[in-house]
Amino acid sequence: MALSFAKAGASYIAVGARSGTEHLAQEIADAASSAGRKPPQFLPIRMDVTDSLSVEAAATEISSSFGRLDCLINNAGILGSYGLIGDSDPAQWWSVLEVNLRGPYLVTRACIPLLLKSHLKFIVNVASVGALLTNPTLSAYQISKFGLLKLSQLTNVEYAGQGLVTFCIHPGNIPTDIMGGPENIPPHHKHGKYHSMAK
Repeated sequence: MALSFAKAGASYIAVGARSGTEHLAQEIADAASSAGRKPPQFLPIRMDVTDSLSVEAAATEISSSFGRLDCLINNAGILGSYGLIGDSDPAQWWSVLEVNLRGPYLVTRACIPLLLKSHLKFIVNVASVGALLTNPTLSAYQISKFGLLKLSQLTNVEYAGQGLVTFCIHPGNIPTDIMGGPENIPPHHKHGKYHSMAK
């Protein structure tokens, strides 16, 4: 996503992650140059979306460096462990909601003042097709993504009058790295044995 924004001509790009994002600097500059764009000012941020102080510090850093924020993308997420609800570990189960739902809430909350300073004002929350399906053994993940969908709807309604538009998207049912790639998909997911809420 950061590379796509660089290619599209974004002037300022901040990327945050627990492990840091300094390594993206050259890739972002190269992506912009490859599209005939001026490399953006890049701000790497080390942050933990589950830690409110870390998130607030990141928002302060963006404010100091850029002065405003045009578009926020909440993309942090974890899958958690496969397993039946009765066999699950409560701490592990809840940690999925901490990252996938509390994280976007904290980041959104901290960044709203910056977004409202912009004339664009967009939030993009990356959910999952899992928000719309009922896959056995992935209860924490799917509940967290369904919650993110509702958070997006409420953010959109609460701030529409101030011009802030919130989207919640899912990229499709894709065996990405978070699921262990195509070779590690459980058979009952691989062969489409799930229930859809969409009738």
